[in-house]
Order: sequence, then structure tokens, then C-alpha cells
Amino acid sequence: MKDLFCLFTRVSHPKSSRPVRSYEPSNRSAKQINENQNKEFDKENGKENDFEKAKAEFDKFDKNMKDAHKELKQGMENLFKETFESDKIRKDAQKEAKQTMEKLVGKEMANKLDKEVDKVSNIVLVPNYYSKSKKQSKPVIGRAFVYPVSFSETQNTQVGVLHVPDLRKFTEQLRNKEIEIPVILFGIMFGLPLLLTFRLTRKIDIKEMFSIGQRIRIVDPTSKEGKKNLKIKFRDVAGLHEAKREVMEIVDYLRKPQKYVQLGARLPKGALLTGPPGCGKTLLAKALAAESSVPFINVNGTEFVEMIGGLGASRVRKLFKKAKSSAPCIIYIDEIDALGRKRQNQSSGNDEMEQTLNQLLVEMDGMDSNKGVVVVGSTNRVDMLDKALLRPGRFDRHITIDLPTLLERKELFDLYLQKIKKENLLTGVSHRLAQMTPGFSGADIKNVVNEAAIHAATAQKKMVKIADIDFALQKIVAGPEKRSRVLIKEEREIVAFHESGHALVGWLLEHTEALLRVTIIPRTSAALGFAQYSPKDRKLFTKEELFDRMCMMLGGRVAENVIFGKITTGAQNDLEKVTKQAQAMIKWYGMSELIGPISFFPGADADLRSADFTEKPYSKKLGNMIDQEIGKLVADAYYSTENLLRENKDKLEVIAKALLERETLNYEDVKRNIWVPFAYKLTLVYLCIVYFGQKWMATRRAVDNGTMNVVLALWNFGFSFFSGYAAWCLLPELLHVIERRGFIGSYCDNANYYTDPITGFWGWMFVMSKAPELGDTLFLILRKRPVIFLHWYHHALTFIYATITYAERQAWCRWSLALNLTVHTIMYFYFGLQALKVKTPRLFAKFITSIQILQFVISCYIFVQLLRIKSANNIRCDA
Repeated sequence: MKDLFCLFTRVSHPKSSRPVRSYEPSNRSAKQINENQNKEFDKENGKENDFEKAKAEFDKFDKNMKDAHKELKQGMENLFKETFESDKIRKDAQKEAKQTMEKLVGKEMANKLDKEVDKVSNIVLVPNYYSKSKKQSKPVIGRAFVYPVSFSETQNTQVGVLHVPDLRKFTEQLRNKEIEIPVILFGIMFGLPLLLTFRLTRKIDIKEMFSIGQRIRIVDPTSKEGKKNLKIKFRDVAGLHEAKREVMEIVDYLRKPQKYVQLGARLPKGALLTGPPGCGKTLLAKALAAESSVPFINVNGTEFVEMIGGLGASRVRKLFKKAKSSAPCIIYIDEIDALGRKRQNQSSGNDEMEQTLNQLLVEMDGMDSNKGVVVVGSTNRVDMLDKALLRPGRFDRHITIDLPTLLERKELFDLYLQKIKKENLLTGVSHRLAQMTPGFSGADIKNVVNEAAIHAATAQKKMVKIADIDFALQKIVAGPEKRSRVLIKEEREIVAFHESGHALVGWLLEHTEALLRVTIIPRTSAALGFAQYSPKDRKLFTKEELFDRMCMMLGGRVAENVIFGKITTGAQNDLEKVTKQAQAMIKWYGMSELIGPISFFPGADADLRSADFTEKPYSKKLGNMIDQEIGKLVADAYYSTENLLRENKDKLEVIAKALLERETLNYEDVKRNIWVPFAYKLTLVYLCIVYFGQKWMATRRAVDNGTMNVVLALWNFGFSFFSGYAAWCLLPELLHVIERRGFIGSYCDNANYYTDPITGFWGWMFVMSKAPELGDTLFLILRKRPVIFLHWYHHALTFIYATITYAERQAWCRWSLALNLTVHTIMYFYFGLQALKVKTPRLFAKFITSIQILQFVISCYIFVQLLRIKSANNIRCDA
């Protein structure tokens, strides 16, 4: 009789809250399982069931079991799907399984089994099917999984093994597969190209891939390629006279070494070009490559050190090996601070950077010295270089390329202005531009000219004009205009008075720079307005000059307080500059009487801890004194500025009103609003006195010759003394102009019209005193009366030149005025002697006539040059 097989399942739907679990079949044999379960069954029921009764019950269902066995083999998969898809089928299956179990083992036993099954969900209970062998006495409940995988036969029992899918393990396996997919794709996408690359490059030496030999490019200036690429010569480098002279000595040594060797001179092994960025270090190296006539190797300091250890030192060795084979040769290392950085104590001795630096030190000046190889390096951070690299024998010459001076800036402007299409300009324009750009590097000047050309092209102009250069200069200094930023009325008034305060204080104080323009047009640099001054190219400043500069910086904040009675945040940048200026005066320059001449300037070799103020080189008590002196100095500057603006409040309001109307004011506009009305009023009064006084003396001269002659003599002596004193006061300023080599359109210091009695009011009065005599001369000419030409010329040119001098403050006019004043001194002294009827030699009269003729020739030349400057130049040569 075949073994009977019956399946009773208790499963849960996939949507149920209880998860599906899987249980692996036991490794024990079916016989052991049956024996243990029979014992447990007998123990639970308290008696042994009669085998014969059980066998009879099994025989009754024998036919049904065979059908179930067939259905299990054929449609178990479909049945299980339906079981998991429908709650109703699941419940029916559970109910049917429970009923069958009750029939087999009894209701009580079935309930117990049901409770045990509930503890472990999704378990499948399968009863063993026994053969007719009488050795089997008890039915045994076994354990199996849903999907039939195999059937194992024991000696007396046939057990079915089924698998229930575990959803949690299935999810984990699916996730693992998803993780494996990108790894496989990554391997295919990157592994295959790497494999192909390795196959293609398997014959190439790996060391050659990281060698600097592939990056070294030797340029021979004498070859066709060198002549084509190296077009920059020393003559194309404007300025840098001292630096060019030192570099040309190296070039001359390489070209003609015999004359140096005969005298025992040794070729400098290296030259280090240092200086701020944009000053022409790389440009000078290009000129050196073109002029040297020897092979030139150009490398960058960042091309040596890599991740691979020892690679930097290897590259240095190969570089010098190649240079030795081409000797005499020049090696140019740009940005050498990336290669020769200062070694630190905490760094390890095997650091790649230090290995590369050590190799460079050995190659430059080791036991095997290089003959005919010159190393030229450039950096703007010389403080970061190792001291061993800077010593003589490696870098023998340190060539400093600093910011260009006034003359060098003029040469740079001349050089770059020649390269653009421009209108006809005079050399005075480039000189004035050089005066307006102190602190500009060569790159900055080149950028100014380029921005001017771009602005002219944008405006559809055919050539670059002075206005374009002026626009470019403002753009570089203060940033481009931002007219889209609209200020409300109140803010606009505050900004106008703020900038007017800067302009007025700078105008009134003696030791301040000349004003160029003041504007309230917002800029993209977050500035709502700015006042631009004509800075001085100076290195030394007095305490008074620095104090006046602080007052000028505080002019905006003080003007807000004086006019509106409140302060705003607009002076934040000004206060920052004032604080730094006061701190420098007290801590660095020793300009405090209380602390004395002590300086705590942080040098280049200062410790970093001192730089961030964690350590100070002075005591706490001295630090408190320094803080008090700084606060006192700022307070004194504030109160001085406040008193000055309160005394000139009307002028401040005039400038602010004009600024609100026009948005931008230049030097002439400010002068017209401040000084000209004041001068006109005093001039009118003085003209009346001079004119009627001269008429009265002319009428009285015929009545009483004796008395009037004395008065006329005193009048002439007074004018002679006044003219001589005025010429003497102008002489130091003219000598200052000569020293600065700025004869044409040169910079002249700003004179204070309210405190200087000569160059201010009385100088203008002297000019106006010639107006009546000029009018009388013109009246005589119209009436066809005989007039001495030199007499007419004398009054006319005195009036014209002196007027332009004090209105435009040109250096040309100052020379003319000094010449006129000198002639006036001699002439009026001569007229005074004649009024007293003192006999004078004829030679003296001839001398005066000769001076007047010489004055006529010189003044005509100056006058022509002045007209050319005024017609071709819109940039004013104002003080």
C-alpha cells in the first residue's frame, strides 16, 4: 500500500499585518521526528491511541488523500497564489485545515496545535502518512514549507518538504541585487577603458608619464621660432630702469664672458625678481628671453611637486641636467614661492615639498656647481621663501620691481596710449594722468587705457578721447556707476552733505590733497558717493599732514551731525580709515607725546600669534595708554573738523545744493561756489579805490608837484615792495616744481585763499589793480593817441597771466606771473626814484627795457603753449 500524504496549511495573506516567515526543514531524519512527536502526542493525551482505529480512519480518506497528492503536484503554485490574493480563500483554507485536524487528532488537540501555530505564523503542518506496516503505531505531525521541493523517503515514512517565500528576505535579497548592479555597471564603464588604456600604453615607461621633460620647452632666441615668439625687447618695457640695468648686466655676461673672467669676476648664479603683482616681473623675464641670445627654459613653480613621493626632486634633477647640456642657459622659474616655500620645524624630513626644495638647493649651489646656468625666479611673496634659497651663491641678486614712480607712470601711459587710436594729445596729458594714479601698477595703467578704448567703442566713437580715459579712471578707482540704485530724497540729501563735508574740509585745510571731483552717483562697490583727490606721490608725511587727513576723513560724519543733528551708518568706511590712521600714528610712528618715540610695527618676520593679537609686545598698562591716546587723537580731529564746518556752514550748504542739482562737481565748480563770489566782492571794492586814487593823483600832480611827487613815489615803492614779496613767495613753489620735473602742467600745492595773504586775496587784488590801467591804455588806442607798446603789453599780460594763474592755477601761468612780478619790482622802484627826481644812470633804463623785451618773448611762448594745453586737454592741471 502506497504511503498516504495529506497537507494541512495555515497561512496568512500578504496584506495581513503578520509577516511571512520561512523555516528551514530540520536536519533530523523522518524517523526521529516521528518518534519524538509520537511521544509528545501520547504525553498530551495521557493515553495511547489504538493504531488500528487510526489506520481505519486513514483508510477512509485514502482516496481523498491520493487526489490531494496529485493536486499538490499539479497546482500547488496556483493554489498558493490564490491563497495570498484573497482573504476569503485564506480563511476557507484555514477553516478546512482546522476541521481536518480535528478529525485526525481530536478537537482538543487541534486547539492546542492552533495556539502553538499562532505563536509562529505561516507554519505549515503536514501529518505523516504511514504505510501498512504495523510497526507504526502513532500519527505524527510534521513541519514543511508550501512549495514542494523534494520528497525524502525514510524507512517507514514519506515526508514532503515545502518552501514558504519570506518577504523580508526577498526584500533584502532584492536590495543586495540592486547594490550589485551599479558595481557591475561601474566595472564595465571604467574598468574596460582602463584595461584598454593599459593595453595601449603597456609599452610606455610609466616614469616618463610623470617626467617634467614633457613640460620643459627650451626656446632659442636665435632660431626662427624664437624670433617669431619672442617679440618683447627691453625697449618695449616702460620704466623699470634700475631693474633693466641689472638684468642687462647678466645678459652681457652671457654674451661676452671674457671681459669679466679676465678681471676675476664670477657670473651670478641666480637673480630673484620681487615686487607687488602687476609691476612687470614676467614682462621683464620675456624681454630677458629675447635679449639673452642663449637658450631659455621657462617652467612654473607648481609643476614640480605631485602626490608621488620623490617625483619633485627627480624633476629638478632632470631640469638642471637638460640645462647643463644646453649651457650657457637661463632657467626662469615663475612663482618660485610654490617650490621654495620656507621649511617649518613641525614638518617631517621626508616631506615631498622639502625634498624638492633640498634638491633645488643642491643643484643651484652644491658640490657640483653649475657653470653657465643662471636661475631667474620671480615671486610677489619673498617673505615666504626659505632663507637658504635667498643667500648669495644661489640667488646672488635680489631685483626689486616696485610700483612705478611718477616718471615711470608717465612713460607707461605714453607707451599704451600709442597703441590705441586716439585724438591728438599733448605730453602734458600723460603727465597729468600719471599724477592722478599714484599706487597704480603697470597692469593697472594698461587696464585703464584698455577700458577707455572699450568705452569709446561702446559709444560708437571713431577714436579715444580724454573723456573716455577719465571715465575709465573713475571706473577703476571707484567702480562703475550704478544709476539703477535710486535713493529716496532724505538719503540723497544725507549723501550730498556727507560728500560735501569731505570736499569742503579738504579744501579749507592746508595739508590736504587737491580736490578733483565729488559725486553722489552710486557705484557698484557699495559706495553711495565719493570725493576724489589728486594724491601726492610721496613717502614721508608730517604729523600735521596726517592729522589734516584724519579731519578730511571725518568731514562726512561731522557734516551729517552739523546739518541734520544725527548720524548714520554711511561713515563706516571713513571711521575705519581714521582708526587705522590714528593707530599707526601712535603705535608705529611714535607721534604721541605721552608715550614717546616707541614703535610696535608688525614686521614681516613677526610671529603669527602676535599678528592676531594673542600676544602683544607691551604691557597691559602701556596698552591702556595707547588706547587712550588713539581715542584722544580721533576726538581732537573730530572736534577740529566740527568747528571748521560750523564756521563755514554756508559754504557747506552751497556745495551740497550744487551737488544735488548736478550730481558731480569738479575742482572749478567747487571753486566757483566757494571762492569766486568772495573774491569778486573784495575785488570790486579794491578796483574802485585804485581807479579813483590814480585819477585823483593824476589831477593833483599838476597843482602841487612836491607833495604829489612824494605820494607818487611812496605809491610806486609800495607796489615794488609788494611785487617783490609776492615773487619771493612764489619762488619756493616754483623750485618745488623744478625738483619734481613737472614744468608743463605740473602739480602745484593747493593754496589756502583765506590764510595766505600773498597768493590769496592780495595777489588777486594786485591783478585787478592793472584793470584800470589796461582800460586807460585801450581808451588811448581807440582815440588814436600815441601809446608805448611795452607799456600796453606790460599791463595786458600782467592782467591775463595773473588772472589765469589764480583761476586755473597752471604751472605755466605761475612762471609767467613770477616773471611779471620780478619786472614790476624793478619798474616800480625805478618809477619811485623818478617821482623823487633822483638821477639814475642810463644803463639802468636800458636794463629795464631789455628785461621787458625778454619778458615779452618768453611770455609769448608761454601763452602759445597755454592755449594749446587748454584747447587739447580737458583734464585740468589744478592744484
